[in-house]
Amino acid sequence: MKTIAEIDPLTAVPIVEFLKTAGIPCDMLSKTDENGLDVTELVVGDDHFEKACEVIEQWDAQRMAEVERLAQRRCPFCNSARVKFVDDLDYKKSITKISAVYRCDECGRITVPRG
Repeated sequence: MKTIAEIDPLTAVPIVEFLKTAGIPCDMLSKTDENGLDVTELVVGDDHFEKACEVIEQWDAQRMAEVERLAQRRCPFCNSARVKFVDDLDYKKSITKISAVYRCDECGRITVPRG
């Protein structure tokens, strides 16, 4: 058995599920790291180690792509991702009385981010 990761317990569960869907059996072992934090050690058989590493890289890439997708500002009117910060301070203050305004390059509409 080889360790493929030592991670926080909440992250371990989706990784193990992802490995299972790829046909890779994985065991989770609870332990305490050198800082006294609870971590989960993910272990796979020696014959699955290389494939498991590849699958975890795929999982991480998918997770990061989803985080980036969710973080991307979109126009609430046309759903375009081509939204830019308006940097003309006088324009922003005269229209909205606040300091953050965005303009959509697609439909041209102005949006104010919600707090």
